[in-house]
Amino acid sequence: MTGEDQSDRGRDLEELIRAELEQREDVTAFELRDADDGGIVAELEQEGRVETYLITLESRPDGSEETHWIYLGEKHDKS
Repeated sequence: MTGEDQSDRGRDLEELIRAELEQREDVTAFELRDADDGGIVAELEQEGRVETYLITLESRPDGSEETHWIYLGEKHDKS
């Protein structure tokens, strides 16, 4: 896969995630950033807490692609 293909795939993934999160009523705010090893890191604010996920785009056996969410943990204030 070329760098351009990876860039297009990353943009596609971010668009899918944004569309999904904008429709969720339980998410009050979110921040997306590129992960170091591919994928997107998402911080979701919901119900007074912030949860972090690594989201990748995975190929299915039928040739389609879908997002895969890996829970990384809850962000806590240091106060």
